[in-house]
Amino acid sequence: MREIDYILMRYPSFIDIDKNNRYRNNFSKEKALDNYNNLLNILTEENIKFKFLNTERCISELFTRDLAFSLGNIMFICNLRNASRKSETKKLINYIERNRTNYYIFENNIEGGDIVICGNTVFVGISQRTTEAAVYELRDYVEEKNLKYEIVPIRFDSENNLHLDCVFNSIDRKSAVVSDYVYDIDEIKSRIKNLYYISKESADNLGPNFIVLDKKRIIATDIEVTRILRKAGYKVIFCEYDEIVKLGGSVCCSTLPMRF
Repeated sequence: MREIDYILMRYPSFIDIDKNNRYRNNFSKEKALDNYNNLLNILTEENIKFKFLNTERCISELFTRDLAFSLGNIMFICNLRNASRKSETKKLINYIERNRTNYYIFENNIEGGDIVICGNTVFVGISQRTTEAAVYELRDYVEEKNLKYEIVPIRFDSENNLHLDCVFNSIDRKSAVVSDYVYDIDEIKSRIKNLYYISKESADNLGPNFIVLDKKRIIATDIEVTRILRKAGYKVIFCEYDEIVKLGGSVCCSTLPMRF
């Protein structure tokens, strides 16, 4: 995996919890902001650069991972299903154009949380936010541009889990974390040598939603994932993020790695 040049983020100025969220009566904005500042402090201590997009009047604005993903030197701009978040992608496009980065805009619904890149393999979760049509669209574009990536659709329990990277995530070309919420496990087994299995309880806590900084450094928010990966020899920096997890995303969702 190429090293991160910097991480694109959006400070959660309008952070709040949806009225339909089961944690709505047990959520602290102050603690959530403390969580976010914990992450910023860790990134700073680990010498990882980060930049901010302009804020949006949206309670999900901090989850920049949803907006895009990169393959090679091309940034793929996602078509978010939630209409209230459309303006977020517009501001991302403006940012990218100012920085002269190549980009492609999806026609079909897809979100960055359903993209897990492992070397030259791109696993795409089929979910309530990402359609099969988007998988074909990505595959067609990759073939047309002669990009050396294999696009692999993955089915998982998307009724109870928002994105693929909540139940499965890669560490490097040969290693990944996976839970029993993934249905197409054989597709993953045939392509990834080292799989670290976690419990459904860990996945419910968004354990796989970690950030890989480089070959050996990982930021994680779940105790079980932290224990398993430390035992496997990785330097895992634990970040308290339990209040933001109540919103449906963790540190992976909160960061959009920029690699050029």
